[in-house]
Amino acid sequence: MALLSLLIVGQVNRAEARTLAEWLATALQPADQHHFSDLTSALRETSRTNSIPDLIVIVQSRPDEFSASEIASLFAFAPLARFVVAYGAWCESDGRNRHLWPLAVRVPLRSAAARIEREWRLLHEARGLEPLPLSASREEVFAADHPPLTQTSSPQTVLVVSPDPAYRRYLSELLASAGHAVCSADAPTPGSPPTAILLDADPWDEARADQLENLLQQHPTANTIALMSLPQPEHEAAITGLGANTVLPKLGDQSSTLNAIMMAVAVIPVSRPA
Repeated sequence: MALLSLLIVGQVNRAEARTLAEWLATALQPADQHHFSDLTSALRETSRTNSIPDLIVIVQSRPDEFSASEIASLFAFAPLARFVVAYGAWCESDGRNRHLWPLAVRVPLRSAAARIEREWRLLHEARGLEPLPLSASREEVFAADHPPLTQTSSPQTVLVVSPDPAYRRYLSELLASAGHAVCSADAPTPGSPPTAILLDADPWDEARADQLENLLQQHPTANTIALMSLPQPEHEAAITGLGANTVLPKLGDQSSTLNAIMMAVAVIPVSRPA
C-alpha cells in the first residue's frame, strides 16, 4: 500500500506554529511529507510532478496571506484531498469578515493537532468517523470538534484554581460531565487529595508563578495542568520548568484537557531560585 501524501503550506518556523510543526514531523507516520512556505510554490511543484496530496495542512499566519485565486486553484487541483487550515491569532476574525476558506476547514492553531489527527484517521478508513463536508455550517463544525462527553471509567479528583468565576464554573461543569469529582481551594473534598490540578495561568506573572509553586508543594503527586489563553513558548518553558506537567490553551479542544487529566505523572516539587 502506497504511503499517504501530506502537503504542508505556510510559515511553520514562526514561534506560534513551531509546536504544530514539530508534532507534524513525527505524529503522522508513515507519510510522504512535502512542505512549502507559500501556496504559489506548492501549486507549481505539485502540478509539475502531478503529485496530488491526500491531506493538505495550511498554516495561516496573517489575514489575506493566500489569495482567492490561489485557494481556488488548490481546491481545483486536489478536489478529493482533506483540508485543514490552522490559523494563528491574527486570523481569529477571518471567519466573520472573510470568506476565502470554508468554515469547515478552519481551526485555530492551538486545536489543529486534534483536527489533523481526525482527518488522518479518516484517510485510513477509521470506522465511526464521518467526513465533515466543505459546506458544513458553524453548528456542524462545532459538533464535529466537540462530540458529547463520555463518562470516564477512572474518575479523578480535580482541583480547579482560577480567579475568573465564569471560567471556573465552566471547568467544573466540564469535569462533572466527564465523571470527575471537582474541588476548589475554598471547598476541598475531605479525605480526597486532588489527583489533578487545573490552574488558570493568566496572566503569567510573579504572583501566578508563586501560586503554582505553592500548589506543587501542597500536592506534589498531582498531575498539574496550566491553562492559558495564548500559550507562548517562553511561558510554557517557565511553567513546566517550575514543575507543571503541561500547558494547554483555554479554548482548545475539550478532549485535550480531559485527556491530560488522565495522564498520571508524578511531579517532584521544584524550588524556585532565591
